[in-house]
Amino acid sequence: MSGSDPVSGEVAVAVSRDAGRHWSVSKLPSPTKKPGRHVAVSVGRDAVYAAEMGELEGGEPVKNPMRALHRSRDGGLTWERMWTTGPREEPRTLLGQVVPGRGGELVLHGEKGACASKDGGRTFTRTDPGLLYALRTPLGLQVDQGGCIHRITPDGVRWSEFRLACASP
Repeated sequence: MSGSDPVSGEVAVAVSRDAGRHWSVSKLPSPTKKPGRHVAVSVGRDAVYAAEMGELEGGEPVKNPMRALHRSRDGGLTWERMWTTGPREEPRTLLGQVVPGRGGELVLHGEKGACASKDGGRTFTRTDPGLLYALRTPLGLQVDQGGCIHRITPDGVRWSEFRLACASP
């Protein structure tokens, strides 16, 4: 769960390990003190990622601005800022959720295509110019590949492809 720390107003994440009976709150090391839009949290095998969404300084305006990406290796108790969005470097946007894989691998789908990281989000490489959206579902993260083809993963490593809502030609 994410929101703002009630005392400082800084971006924070709350974690429960007992089905919501108790919560621990930790602040994200945000690059700004300004309130953000929201935080998109994704849980992977090796780490938890929190994409801090909010307005960007400089550069071309974007619709879904991601101002920073944070990683936790202790289940959300402490956070390290891995990526701070600049005026030109991609990724600058996030559509849906970060898709974490194994060993620090992850993919972000943005307005200008997908970017992949092999080092937990410190550096990114453009991988796909297509526009995709990663959606959290009860079965895992689902990506619409276009048309009626979808892919789903429970862990960012194993993917299954399926067809959904296909119209007859």
